[in-house]
Amino acid sequence: MTNDTNWSLTTRLVHEGERGARIAGTPTSMPIYATATYLHPSAAELDQAFTDGGLVYGRYGNPTVNGFEVAVALLEGGVGAVAFGSGMAALHAAILAAGTPRGATQPSFRHVLAARDMYGTTRTLLNDFFGAQGITTDFVDMGDLEAVKQSIAARRPDVVVVEPISNPLLKLVDLPALTELCRAAGARLVVDNTLPTPLMLRPLLQGADFAVHSATKYLGGHGDVIGGVVAARSRLPLDNLRTYSKLLGAVLGPFDARLLA
Repeated sequence: MTNDTNWSLTTRLVHEGERGARIAGTPTSMPIYATATYLHPSAAELDQAFTDGGLVYGRYGNPTVNGFEVAVALLEGGVGAVAFGSGMAALHAAILAAGTPRGATQPSFRHVLAARDMYGTTRTLLNDFFGAQGITTDFVDMGDLEAVKQSIAARRPDVVVVEPISNPLLKLVDLPALTELCRAAGARLVVDNTLPTPLMLRPLLQGADFAVHSATKYLGGHGDVIGGVVAARSRLPLDNLRTYSKLLGAVLGPFDARLLA
């Protein structure tokens, strides 16, 4: 804003900082973009940003949050990642995306196969929340591959949810073998990789469709942030994740993202 306008003092107080000089360089450290909306030179360019996935509104994207997403995608070996406000929000969206058929824009899955030993709130999400929508879940010992094979053959699940190192009993899963069973049955595999982290295990490189993290735990590492993130192995499921992030609104804030990144 220039001083030769006839805008009132109160208008200046509200808007004076909006038209500061744009920096020519790129920050060497990711700034905290504490903004809900973004300015564009014209309405046409704003429309184009909506079309191209540019920066328009904080629920749709934020540079600080995107920096964290890029870091996780690189660590997991995925095509991209989407951050969420908590680990459970991330898992919820991952299951929805896993239950969305290829080429569809909304979930239509009816059955889930999950590990018998897993995080209690995950079990509640599957039983109570998805169960109330008519989506059934069978729980099986994922360490018993024969039992898993029989359950997959009998129930033909659309989605399989597993923790490769279970919480809280630390049971191990043969992830490559499970991936092959899921692939043969046409089921999408959601792996909660919170405990191993990408330093120990990269599920996407072994064929899993989604790698989910409660970033509150090891990715955060210092107990001062609640967050979640999902990395995807292929582009279409990633797009579905992004859609559910926008619709459900459980996005990660820029301050939390900076603590994580």
